[in-house]
Amino acid sequence: MDENTELKVETLHLEAQERQKKQRFRQIILPIIVTAVLLLVVLVVAILLAIKDPTGAGYKAGQITLIIVLFLALLIGLLLIWVLVKAIDGLYKLNRELPKYGKIALGGVVKVEEGTRKVADGTVEPLLQVQEIGTKVKQVGKSLKDRISPEG
Repeated sequence: MDENTELKVETLHLEAQERQKKQRFRQIILPIIVTAVLLLVVLVVAILLAIKDPTGAGYKAGQITLIIVLFLALLIGLLLIWVLVKAIDGLYKLNRELPKYGKIALGGVVKVEEGTRKVADGTVEPLLQVQEIGTKVKQVGKSLKDRISPEG
């Protein structure tokens, strides 16, 4: 690739990376963080409400069962958060590798664009030469006509 093509590829590549970073934060990371925090807050509040000190043995047994269920829900929530964090980490790793291939593909697109432009220019060039020759022939003909005519 020549310098102009490389500069164009670099510019397009950097713009695409900036847009992707903004979208990744808004569409993936922020919703996961908000969901995880809300889930933890709800589960902690539910556990704290279940631990409060009402009287009655049956009520206590029910509270213990509720605490166990909520604890299991909290563990499942933490497991889901861990899975989401690992998914985000995988996306980061993928995001580090994909730009290389994206840059290669973008370079190919720019090369095809330049090649198409060269082919189009090459196709039009003979037509322009024929038109130029036709114009010169008309000028020569007009010049001869002007010299031959009795008025000129």
